[in-house]
Amino acid sequence: MSKVILRQFNPARDSGFIYSSFPKGVYHGSVEKIATPKDEWFGSFYNYLKEQLALATVSIACMQDDPDTILGYSILAGDTLQFVYVKAPYRNQGIATLLTKNKFKDINVKNLTKVGAAILAKHQGKEDGKTNE
Repeated sequence: MSKVILRQFNPARDSGFIYSSFPKGVYHGSVEKIATPKDEWFGSFYNYLKEQLALATVSIACMQDDPDTILGYSILAGDTLQFVYVKAPYRNQGIATLLTKNKFKDINVKNLTKVGAAILAKHQGKEDGKTNE
């Protein structure tokens, strides 16, 4: 069985997937209701994403024997986690933890979704010695 690894972001190969999944994930999963009209919001977000991909560190999770198939990715700008995404069939297998290097404490989070808030609460509780059950 192949092992999940992290590889460097390849803009030519990976950008399309990120441009497709990141905005939709934030728009449809946002913790807060987005009041901006949909077309306007997506147009603005694509500009923001272009800037982030140029400046941030993007890590890609893939199978060791198939580096072209993206399982998930993280976008980290300094100490701010912009976004983590894992394809549905690969969730709950530790890929998001691998992508964030399990650093949920002392990190700022942007573009928080409902799922992301639940994961963050769970991990921060563990790091503080508490459980969120």
